[in-house]
Parts: sequence; structure tokens; C-alpha cells
Amino acid sequence: MNKNAKEIKRVSLLSVEEFENYYLNSETPVIIENYIKEWPAMKWTLSSIKAKAGHNKVFVRRNTSQEDYKVGKKYNIESMTFNEYVENIEANNKKAQSSYLAVQNIKIALPELANDICIPSYVKKLHGGPFLWLARKGHYEFCHFDPDDNFLIVFSGEKHVRLYRANDLENLYPNPFGSNGRTIQSQVNCDNPDFNKFPNFRNVQFFE
Repeated sequence: MNKNAKEIKRVSLLSVEEFENYYLNSETPVIIENYIKEWPAMKWTLSSIKAKAGHNKVFVRRNTSQEDYKVGKKYNIESMTFNEYVENIEANNKKAQSSYLAVQNIKIALPELANDICIPSYVKKLHGGPFLWLARKGHYEFCHFDPDDNFLIVFSGEKHVRLYRANDLENLYPNPFGSNGRTIQSQVNCDNPDFNKFPNFRNVQFFE
């Protein structure tokens, strides 16, 4: 593990009060294990969600394998059916290598999947969503700042996450651009940082 990384604690049977007192209020991430094993979404496969919701139109980020994407500067949006996107992922073709299905409001974009998901009791107020992300193996998502606290649920596969504290924002060298002021992207490729260009990033600590 990176010397600047702190391991995220894993717990189970965490009450709402414990979650708020020990983690949410102190801005400390936590992994809650075995919490959603009864959800219908845990039985999803690419084939099953394609059969349920494949006809819907979704918006897919393109050119996501380019360096400009990895440092939060540029990408294009393409509209396609959910079926097309999933088939590209299944084929692992050239288009899939530079595409990413991100921030799809399930109730709006993929309503057939909505009943397979329950809102965790830890979430008291939902600002839109829930949202779906579906990526090819090896996708790198640019480092960014979200305006809301997040409850990340992984239904299938693995996700390697690095979480930086808000008070390190300037040391993450944010781009001057954002999505209508709602997100801020870092100029640093965290997998391959250029310490000559971004020297203050060298000592930034994070949860992993």
C-alpha cells in the first residue's frame, strides 16, 4: 500500500446512529460488509439487465481512455441504447475501450431496474437518483470532488477507490472547469502523477 494511504475500516451490523456518530459526522469513510445481499440487484448479470432495460436510451462518455479524460479536461457524450453499450462491454471491442456509462438516473433512464434497488437506511435525503455506473475492466475515472456525501454500492466486480479530504483540494490541483459548478476535477492522474508538475500532491494522504 502507498505510504500516504490509510486503509478504510470494514464493519458489519452498523446501526444508523453508529454510522452517523463515528463516520458521517467525522467525514471518515467506512465499508459496510454484507449489507445488501438480499437485494434483487445482487442477482444482476449483463444479460439480465440488458433483457430488462436494453431498449432505453442512455448517455455514454466517450474518449475516456485519453489522457485529457484522466485529468478531467475533456470527453464527449454519445447517445445509444443501453443494449448497445452492454454489448460493447461484453465484446470488449474498440469502442468499449474508450467508453463509460456514468451517472445514469435509474428511475429516469432505466426505470425497469428501479424496483431491484432499495435505498439504504443510512441515507436520509436523496438528491436525485439512485444512479448507475457501469464500466469496462480497467477503466480509470478522473479524480473529482462531489457536492454530496455518497453511498457507493458495488453489485459486481471490483472498484479501487481513493478518497481525499476536502481540505486538500488545492493540493489536488483542481481544473478551473466544472459541470455547472457541481463537480471539480483534478488535473492529476492519480495512477501516474507528475510530481514535477504537481509537487504538493506528493504528500497528500488519502483513504484507499
